[in-house]
Amino acid sequence: TSFDFIIGTDGLNSIIRDIGSSQDPNFNYHIIDNHEYYKILHLTNLSIVKKHMKTGILYTLSTNPYTTACLMPLKHTRRDHIDLDVIYRYNDEKNDSDIEHENLPNNIEFGYCLFQFKNQPPEINNRSEAVAFFDSIDIRLKDMISDDEISRFISRPYTPSGRYITCSKLNIGSNIVLLGDSACAYPAREVGVNVALESAMILDQILIDNNDNIFNSIEEYSNSRNPDLQALSSYYRTTGIAEYVYSAADTLLGIPSPLDIIKA
Repeated sequence: TSFDFIIGTDGLNSIIRDIGSSQDPNFNYHIIDNHEYYKILHLTNLSIVKKHMKTGILYTLSTNPYTTACLMPLKHTRRDHIDLDVIYRYNDEKNDSDIEHENLPNNIEFGYCLFQFKNQPPEINNRSEAVAFFDSIDIRLKDMISDDEISRFISRPYTPSGRYITCSKLNIGSNIVLLGDSACAYPAREVGVNVALESAMILDQILIDNNDNIFNSIEEYSNSRNPDLQALSSYYRTTGIAEYVYSAADTLLGIPSPLDIIKA
């Protein structure tokens, strides 16, 4: 089967990209493992949390490991990602286990602390090791959580923050072009979708300007777009998950996310 024009949008593990690399000697790509891991701690003792944190402010507690904390209203969070059982315990609503996501009261607040580790994260196997770790970040943390949450934190796995992919160019041969994560992938969540939509708009305009001349269009698209993708990849490799935390706070809270070093 032959095609006049192929747009490769098949993601991180793109088959089209792999086929193209075997057919075009001028095309190559690099996969870079992002050796960063993160782990979340639910701040369950809200009465204590509210003594030290204001709702809607993203706090930086430490730079090594990079640690942020936030208290936010549940109405501004993605409820499909919230552990309802934990939320009920936060707000002493243990008898409301039949409430569905969409019917949760809007006055419920959600507190969390996010730890980011570069390379190998520490082993935390028991309560004393967990408390010692929390104290190394901020001595107030252990008062913001329940014993049950300490146990949950110990058993909670570390989450890797993903892989980066960059390509030497975005056009393969005379009729294949890469777009989205197949062209350049970023572990930072929600970044890939935005970049892909912008790339689609740019490609569409170039095709219009070139009267749908595919070869000229995809070469122009690659020359104009790939430098931006390479720069974005370098930026996110440098800033790591910190940039995701800032953008996520802005998205979830609907407000800018100033840094407030409460450890000082």
